[in-house]
Amino acid sequence: MLIIGNGRVITRDPQNPWLAEGAVVTEGRLIRELGPTALMRAKYPQADYVDARGGVIMPGLINAHTHIYSGLARGLSIRGHDPHTFYQVLDGMWWNIDRHLELEGTRASAYATIIDCIKNGVTTIFDHHASYQQIPDSLFAIAEVAKELASGPISAMRSPSGTAPKSAPRPSGKTAASPAGPPSKTMI
Repeated sequence: MLIIGNGRVITRDPQNPWLAEGAVVTEGRLIRELGPTALMRAKYPQADYVDARGGVIMPGLINAHTHIYSGLARGLSIRGHDPHTFYQVLDGMWWNIDRHLELEGTRASAYATIIDCIKNGVTTIFDHHASYQQIPDSLFAIAEVAKELASGPISAMRSPSGTAPKSAPRPSGKTAASPAGPPSKTMI
């Protein structure tokens, strides 16, 4: 059991939206109770305690749309590329980056994205994984990183995108395997 206290607790209750000197009592992945810090510490004396030092204690945020595999490309631009349409952005930048991405790059992008999410209070991620090259095992690599770093749910989907042909050459010189049947949705 864990008490996070001495903070301003956001309750999401319209009648009582926040507690000035509040605490949240958790047990495993469940929120057991919330209330004034002194009362929660007296009620659960055996619980471990984390002092929020007057900070905000709030429910985790949700990132409802991300592309983890491109996490290291934030702010990146390609010299000479001046897109004017969405297709030009995809073709000249994202698909260009993706043509050079391999499994370890996807794994590194997962670390960068998930660590940033955790640092910013995001506890749930929906990853729209539609890698141009369909890098084999990329969803598994992302899942491994998520399980290592995160305690909350992550959902990853491979969605149809009408992007490059499945036979497009990968950086290794091999071609990506075509999936059998319709694109799959994978929950991690």
